[in-house]
Amino acid sequence: MGKKPKIVREGKRDDTVAAVVAEVCDRIRALSIPAEVATSQIVREIYLEKGYEYIPVGGEHGWVWSCDGGVTYAVDNKDEFDIFYLVVKRLQKEFWLDFSKYAGMIVGLPYSIPFRVRPKWHLPKPKVNE
Repeated sequence: MGKKPKIVREGKRDDTVAAVVAEVCDRIRALSIPAEVATSQIVREIYLEKGYEYIPVGGEHGWVWSCDGGVTYAVDNKDEFDIFYLVVKRLQKEFWLDFSKYAGMIVGLPYSIPFRVRPKWHLPKPKVNE
């Protein structure tokens, strides 16, 4: 059995994360609002369109988006946390981001949980307790 190649990041982490955040925000802005979306869903679309593949690698990285079978990678599961928080920080200035559907639930990692994107001026209808 051959030795597994060392996995190396493509480029600088901050540059990659910043580029992905910008692309995710642009794609959310282009959605028909109101919309429901998870940041991981958009990151997945971005990298599949670029010809990358999702590779579970275990150990320290967990998984990566790679274009060469896992030797180098662009984004891993640790980066998804920063991408999510930076997207939310940027978009909450423009939109009302509604996380209430999964409030108080333990359903997964933040970047995988869908949230509603609504115009800033449009508040949701209050729930009526019957």
